[in-house]
Amino acid sequence: VRSIAAEMLSESGFEVIAVSSGEEAMAAFENQESDIGLVVLDRTMPGMDGAEVYARIRKASKEVPVVFMSGYGDAPPAEASDDFASFLQKPFTASQLNEAVEDATTRPPHANTGTGT
Repeated sequence: VRSIAAEMLSESGFEVIAVSSGEEAMAAFENQESDIGLVVLDRTMPGMDGAEVYARIRKASKEVPVVFMSGYGDAPPAEASDDFASFLQKPFTASQLNEAVEDATTRPPHANTGTGT
């Protein structure tokens, strides 16, 4: 799924840094934070899971957009209610991925920033 999503995003004009674990995601984020305009996280990853990576990203940057994706039939994580996060259910199409990216990157912050409501 990672390579397919990376290819879809590349074909949509994004420069992609694809990693295979939560630890690699954090290392990439820390090394290139100023160049990263969006993070796409799977809820389940080897090592650090998506929620932990998300918490660490939020500690470093409150406003970088995040798209969570999951293959489980459960509800979006609570983190996806953040002003700069969205949720994508797997499997997904390129169009659905692009919509989730657009949602996360263009969503205006709520008046009561940080509450997600």
